[in-house]
Amino acid sequence: MSDKINVDTISLVWLDGSAYDAGEDNIEKQQLRLLDKNLRIYNDKNKCEEYIKTQSEPVEITLIVNGSLGQQIVPDIHQLTHIIDIYVYCMKKDEHEKWAKQYDKIRGVFVDFDSLYKQLQPNPTVRRANHALIGKTSIPPVSQTELSATTPSEMDLSNVVRTKTDVLPDTSSDKEMPDTTATQPEMPTTTPSQVDTSSDKEMSDTTKIHPEMPTTTPSQADTSSDKEMSDATGTQPEMPTTTPPQADTSSDMEMPDTNATQPEISTTTPSQADTVSTALPQINNSYALDISYMISDSCFECITSMKLNSADKDDFISLCQHIMNGNDTILALIQEFSVSYSPDKAISWLYKNQFFCGYLEYSFMNCQIDSILYCRVFIHDIYKQLEQNKCTSSIKVYRCEEMSNEKFEQLKTFNGKTIAPKYFFLTNSNRETIVSYMSNYPPTNECKHILFIIDADPEISNIKPFAKIGSLSDFNDPNDVLFMIGSLFKITSIEETQDGIINIEMKLCANNDDGSDNGLKATFDNIKDQCFDNRAETNVISFGKLCFGIGTSLGDTSMCDVGESYIRDCLKRLPDNHPDQFQCHNALGLVELTKNNIEASLTSFKNALNMKIQTSLTNDPSLVQTHNYLAVAYSKKEDFTNSLHHFKQVLTIRKLSDGDNHMNLVLCHINIAFEYDKQNNFLEAFSHYSQAEMIMMTHNAINEPTYANICNGLAKIRTHLTQYQLALGYYETSLQIMLRFVSRIHPDIALTYKKIGLVYQKMGNLQQCRIELEKAAKIYGETQSPDNSNVTDIEELIRNLPSEPILS
Repeated sequence: MSDKINVDTISLVWLDGSAYDAGEDNIEKQQLRLLDKNLRIYNDKNKCEEYIKTQSEPVEITLIVNGSLGQQIVPDIHQLTHIIDIYVYCMKKDEHEKWAKQYDKIRGVFVDFDSLYKQLQPNPTVRRANHALIGKTSIPPVSQTELSATTPSEMDLSNVVRTKTDVLPDTSSDKEMPDTTATQPEMPTTTPSQVDTSSDKEMSDTTKIHPEMPTTTPSQADTSSDKEMSDATGTQPEMPTTTPPQADTSSDMEMPDTNATQPEISTTTPSQADTVSTALPQINNSYALDISYMISDSCFECITSMKLNSADKDDFISLCQHIMNGNDTILALIQEFSVSYSPDKAISWLYKNQFFCGYLEYSFMNCQIDSILYCRVFIHDIYKQLEQNKCTSSIKVYRCEEMSNEKFEQLKTFNGKTIAPKYFFLTNSNRETIVSYMSNYPPTNECKHILFIIDADPEISNIKPFAKIGSLSDFNDPNDVLFMIGSLFKITSIEETQDGIINIEMKLCANNDDGSDNGLKATFDNIKDQCFDNRAETNVISFGKLCFGIGTSLGDTSMCDVGESYIRDCLKRLPDNHPDQFQCHNALGLVELTKNNIEASLTSFKNALNMKIQTSLTNDPSLVQTHNYLAVAYSKKEDFTNSLHHFKQVLTIRKLSDGDNHMNLVLCHINIAFEYDKQNNFLEAFSHYSQAEMIMMTHNAINEPTYANICNGLAKIRTHLTQYQLALGYYETSLQIMLRFVSRIHPDIALTYKKIGLVYQKMGNLQQCRIELEKAAKIYGETQSPDNSNVTDIEELIRNLPSEPILS
């Protein structure tokens, strides 16, 4: 990998006797080494203090210390300027919080590693693209053969990184209901109803984040401890859900002695007595379908469709070597990986050593965007192996976990709902095998023993693959069944048995299986539709567009910057006249258009167009997207001559490829009508609205939201032509269609009542005008604050109504 990775490290020092004595397979050590590969661990207070005092700025040290040793060392080192943070990690929180309050560098007293680990991660915000593992990096090199030469299909400009308003209504402005037919590609970023500025509010920027969008971050997620009994998480070898794999003798991570009936209890010194010591490591695991899940799952989905080559394997190896620098055993394993890895051995490598599975899961749980991209070859091959060997009939499988009481109480709230385990979900089809392992670990007052019972039907649509992996891995039980990371399950029942085991029955499901209105899913589905371009294969450009789209939708500029950097880096690496330059220029044009850099966007779109017409016919269907982009950019510039030219080019190409009455022509006509409308050329606008209307009537599609937009456009023109009764008819039709798709108090409904009222005012029917305006005012009053412009404007209209009828 030619690009150097700049790691955003923190200098960690851990003073704890039991941590020092634990082997290198200790999970807590491994996780901390992901934050600082040079982690220093001491069991002697004097040696630790000596090291700290020999350091000086610019070194910045973060100290982790147990309670008793902390009382001894903190007074002696607290004043040092290069001591930045101190974390006390012990079991006796109440006792040690008393003295810890005296020192402002102590960030807290922690009794579970999960909570401590989250605090140690720099910038623990879900939507940040880079966190503790990798700082802002250059993207991995992209070889010429990696990028697909497939020409992109068109993108729906009306829904670029925007949610559908019937799912997540934006009540911040007075807007027309957008077209919710996602299959229509030519819809502009505005709607016909925006033209009449005398009565209609401009639609807000389509890239604006919706107020209902959740903003969950990892730091806000559940911090309760959750101890896995299975090595399916890649970090829990002591109690697998399967029979013990054959240990890799070259690994420094020893497998547990499965003949022992109880975990081995280590002897501790007095200074270690208050230190957390457990055979079952804690993991960070929130089950919610939150933004963290949606971001990582979308990135993984993009990667599973990527066209890869040998250079991608080199990127993954270089990343692993970098983050495990200094761990000779793991480095030797990575060297073996570089020599012997092949796609048909991906799952075997996943469980050959905890590092591989644990690192992928860490990246997924924490939205490590750069890490996910660097791991693309491994993610891709695991998915393909599961897909190629997936189960073809329904199966019942089992999985056991040890779960804290707090975590269990949280999980109970998901009864009847969908959960999203953010790890590879390893199960076994033999119930006795799982139960026998659980018997080796007696329950305690602090935790529950959970037995997941899962029914999985491979015929369900839109699920991730699952497969029996006994024949695919040298390290798994013959009855092991692995579900791809990101798989979803619906809890159907939770029942406690007499032996103290909690049975949780679940079924494999697709997102939104519980029938709820999942606006978050709709948002991400829309983003993926735009970014994947209906391609059979994605590439790094697609990944960059995805990151930029997510960042734009969530209002996260850092993620937008990461996505843009991927695209620009791809363009730099491509040789002259490479087919994928066309996709790059279109993607960069869209980036600039979204940022409202109109001239820059026009330059990129023109580059794409000029490149394509050198090798293709002027009526090539692949040019539809570029012409649409150019038209929207010129429209924003108010250069209506050029915007009309490019929209008409789209119409010409569509007619040649699809015929004169295809539904794809509807939005072509709407876009052209809209441009004429803005120039007050009502006859031409009327002609194209009418042609769009006739096509929808031919296809019996007059109950669709797009038809409501057509009716709004025709109603406005009829109003300008003083054909008020016809205008009212179109507005009423539009209103009835919208009420099928949105709430009665949706802003689009209020806006339509307002327009109807204004038509009645022009007709001189002030009584009916007041009735319609008051309907609009009631909706605005229920949904928006009193100082919102929609509320104040409608109130002013009602106040200013003449007391006497206007004579026509």
